[in-house]
Amino acid sequence: MRYELLLQSAVPGAPYDPDAAAAVLVARGATLEPNGALCWKVAGERVDVRSLKEGGQVVATEVLIPLGGDGVFVKEVLEQGLAVAAEAGCHLFDPQLMRALTPADAEPVALQYARTAKYAAEMAGASDVLGSAGYAGSDALSAGGYGATGGMSGQAKLFLAIAVLVALYLVVSGLGSALSGE
Repeated sequence: MRYELLLQSAVPGAPYDPDAAAAVLVARGATLEPNGALCWKVAGERVDVRSLKEGGQVVATEVLIPLGGDGVFVKEVLEQGLAVAAEAGCHLFDPQLMRALTPADAEPVALQYARTAKYAAEMAGASDVLGSAGYAGSDALSAGGYGATGGMSGQAKLFLAIAVLVALYLVVSGLGSALSGE
């Protein structure tokens, strides 16, 4: 799992020129991989960049951020991505937040990145992604109303299941007694 940003046409509905973004990325040190994707180093970390096609047409360039980073790394990718977008004449879009990004979006992007890393770690079993992304796991997410654990613990779920089964047993046995006339 990775966090995704998109380089897209600055004008909705207008054709997107992936070559302009690729040229800017290469000028900033991105290297072409054998599969046609670009490997872009940001703050010493690998960020994969590839074309996004719909109906055979390139509609955007995906910037795929690995989930093992921290808030500083994500903000650096955002800053660099915005610079690439400005140079290429397009905009940077965050599909998770559903909006084009500006420098003022650094905190919301970092918080959403932390939520995505936390989800991947807890639900998809990718605990390695919380490496340094756990930086915001409790404090930043709690501030957003997500709680430090993101849900009930295993013991709480077990206790709740037992309580539901006991209550169900009592209701069924009570109905059975009422129907048999006891």
